[in-house]
Amino acid sequence: MTINRRMPSKKQVGTTLLEILVALAFFSITAIAILDTVGTTTRSVNHMEKQTIAHWVASNYLEVSRQRSDWPSVGVQRAETDMAGRTWYITSRVTVTARKDIRRLIVEVSDDPDGEILSQRDWFFGRIQ
Repeated sequence: MTINRRMPSKKQVGTTLLEILVALAFFSITAIAILDTVGTTTRSVNHMEKQTIAHWVASNYLEVSRQRSDWPSVGVQRAETDMAGRTWYITSRVTVTARKDIRRLIVEVSDDPDGEILSQRDWFFGRIQ
């Protein structure tokens, strides 16, 4: 009686080191791209939130200035106010125009005294003669 013994085939079982490295590289590149996108989106949302609140601050300041009955004097004024748990820095400029009976008020708001202007609003005051 003969027993036929076969040699086990050299069929590959499992994954090779190269396949694992390629999969890890693909996963790493994908993860980095996703994290970069999330970071960019977070920064954009934060900046838009600051701009929106700065716009509200400028609008409030402008409305208070409009309700005053006195004629605005030419010059620059600085002020601070708190809104949404932050301190906002306001610079208001009153300038003359080509007409003597009209003055321009420019309101600029930032969240840092020397920082980027996040919102700017303009208004014109006129005297009735």
